[in-house]
Amino acid sequence: MRTLTVSIIALAALAAVSQDRPPKTIVVPSTTAAVGPQWEKGAVEGGTYKNASVGLEVTQAVGLEFGTPELEGNPGTLPLIVTITALGENKPGIARKVMAFYTDALAYYPSTYRSTDDYMRRIVRSQQNGGYQPIEATPYAMLGGVAFARQDFKKGMVYESVLVKACDIQALVFIFGGADEETVNQLSAATELKLDPTTSGCFSNAAMTQDKPANASSSTTAESAGKHSGQSSPDEGYVSGTTFTSKFFAFTYKIPEGLMPQSAQLQQHSIDPSHAPAKDFVLLLAAKPTKPYENVLIHAQGSARFKDGAEYLESVASTYARLGVTVLDGPEKKTIGGTTFFREDSYSPKGSFYQTQVCTTSKGYVLDFVLSATNRADIEQLFNSLNTIQFLSAGQE
Repeated sequence: MRTLTVSIIALAALAAVSQDRPPKTIVVPSTTAAVGPQWEKGAVEGGTYKNASVGLEVTQAVGLEFGTPELEGNPGTLPLIVTITALGENKPGIARKVMAFYTDALAYYPSTYRSTDDYMRRIVRSQQNGGYQPIEATPYAMLGGVAFARQDFKKGMVYESVLVKACDIQALVFIFGGADEETVNQLSAATELKLDPTTSGCFSNAAMTQDKPANASSSTTAESAGKHSGQSSPDEGYVSGTTFTSKFFAFTYKIPEGLMPQSAQLQQHSIDPSHAPAKDFVLLLAAKPTKPYENVLIHAQGSARFKDGAEYLESVASTYARLGVTVLDGPEKKTIGGTTFFREDSYSPKGSFYQTQVCTTSKGYVLDFVLSATNRADIEQLFNSLNTIQFLSAGQE
């Protein structure tokens, strides 16, 4: 399997903290007859990297400086990668701040191995081979109003966060590095991303379904509803218009105006492929693509350890305390759609956002609605959207 050369660039730039610039790597163009995209390397204008052929613009965080973009491979062939790195000040004894971006042409990989989850697994293996240890952190992140899968790593003085999103024809990868989690969160929050939905392919229906391999049992689009296997799965559901329907949990929910459904394959990635993944399923992620950012995440987790939603939220609060997240209120009992839920509010100083979790137990799972926004007024609007939840009786699905 091909080495993730851009990941190596970022790792070397971080580890060699006394180095002025990351080392240059070379990709030998493939001799395969497969056709790759007609990408160009793009250019830096001021503090913004622009690449119309890929369909994006990236503005670096203050204090970082873009290097020269590179095109690894030949346009129209495979493999093909576009990469650029932005570095912070080089201070002896301190992990250098870095943001590395690359996009990888997915046509290089077998069609059943082009999902976000598949790509993240390859990165995890590559990082572990380089001596980086995976760290438990939030399994997804928002960048430019777009949902990315996230995995954090640690090696010596270096802390690193990798964000991945597989779209129609490309996998977008951002690598943020620095001394600790707070630093990489600040870099990520200060990075601006603009995507052209047509060229990048990151907002189309194909982009939404691609994060599930072709033989998966669920989807988030109406087009693929009914293509499920006979075995029911907690994340089995679809979006039709502005309404999300969960077939497994038998409810509907109207997505708030201004929020766009994103890829559903954002559950925690299995660190060790030899172990079965945790019983944690993402049903829906809908996000606002412009500032101020808002999103609604619906996920389900095996509830064998919890007697009800309140006990689950108490466990969440304990985890949040270790992560520096402040629990503001809760758990508080709420009745939504005729069902008992529990609500808990929190605030993350590191990410400067508010979060509300509203959950219940159903069919052996905790059904959790996670609402995120930059202020409490927007949180309340998102919470009010839960009044559109309707639980369906048999035959209504």
